[in-house]
Amino acid sequence: MKAVAYSVENMFAIINFFKKNITLLSLFIMAVFFLRLFTSVNLLPTDDDQYFLHALDQTSLAAFLHDRYMTWSGRSPIEAIMVLTIGMSLFWKCMIPVSALVTAWAVGRIALPKGNRWMITICTLLAICTINKNVFHDAALWIAGFYNYLLPISAAVISIVLYYKRKKSCSIAASILMAYSVSNEQIAVLFFVFFGYEILNAIIKKTNIRHHLIFFTLPIASSIVWLSSPGNASRFEVEKNFLLEFTDFSLLDKVSHGFATYANHTLAGNNYLLFFSCVAIVASSLINRNVNFISERRYVSFFFAFMAIFFVANKIYPLNFIFNNTDFNALTVDKIGGISTYVKYLISMVIAVTIIYYSFLSGFFRYGLFCIIGGMTVVVMVGLSPAIYAERPRVFFISDLLLIALCLRCFRR
Repeated sequence: MKAVAYSVENMFAIINFFKKNITLLSLFIMAVFFLRLFTSVNLLPTDDDQYFLHALDQTSLAAFLHDRYMTWSGRSPIEAIMVLTIGMSLFWKCMIPVSALVTAWAVGRIALPKGNRWMITICTLLAICTINKNVFHDAALWIAGFYNYLLPISAAVISIVLYYKRKKSCSIAASILMAYSVSNEQIAVLFFVFFGYEILNAIIKKTNIRHHLIFFTLPIASSIVWLSSPGNASRFEVEKNFLLEFTDFSLLDKVSHGFATYANHTLAGNNYLLFFSCVAIVASSLINRNVNFISERRYVSFFFAFMAIFFVANKIYPLNFIFNNTDFNALTVDKIGGISTYVKYLISMVIAVTIIYYSFLSGFFRYGLFCIIGGMTVVVMVGLSPAIYAERPRVFFISDLLLIALCLRCFRR
């Protein structure tokens, strides 16, 4: 008994030490994270890294951006920064971990405006570390992926933090940052979802929309410019040659392909973020006392507890009818005929609907609806492009960050 009491006493001593030294502990974790990423990233010897590294060897920046805008891509701001800095290895070696840390801070700030900033940032950072390693590597550690995803995403979440300060100067700065970020198509689509979310909030709360106009006008105009570039249409025509049956797909077929991609990722056997989300929701139900623990909320918690148990059981004995390894290749008829596929679709939809219902019971319905619908939209939209045959894991990065933001909100008091 003395040994047990001594162990418990030591445990509480350790906890109290961490509470008193949370800033020091947080800085240590961030330093380790920074050094780990700093030493892990390098240019690939082929493909996009080398293409953009030598993009200006025979042409000017203006000529290169014009050619890309007219023939291949509307990501002009992203590509301008990339070709100007990709040759500076110290820049992206530092900016990759900095962007990841800033994203963790900003996502935590948006989800939990009040609370210990160090603790929230570290929790968010640890949650980001549970993202599928292929997704994180493709969107952050691959140099071209960093410029196209992590960097504009970090700018976008900083923009949202500034926007919520409700000050004119902050709104202008936020608008400029977002105008750059929306040159990524997924961010642009999510931005329009966010626009609808904010306008709905303004109508319900009967607030002045002037602040919203200052922030939204420039990014909306920028989104239209980048999304309507002739290069996007030209690339669409080229990529149709790699998926010939795409021209025969109806809109429903395309959306179905996009949702299949979303469902496969949600229930991938290595999607540890799903396990983290289930545990976080159950934990928030147990410790959050400002909302009555009504029976419906209890049942929802039981559902996520069972999902967490299923996830652990899958590691011991693979439950292929629920979980599978994510397949990022094009879906064909022979891949969507099995009953297990539809079981996965059903379970992924039940998870999404249950999370939305839980957010309703917990008092943040619109926020939960935005995170789930927004996360689903940015993945399902991939099905509208013939490039679905070659889409890489990075397309899930934004959806995963939205899920983290939703789970963090569960702990808001």
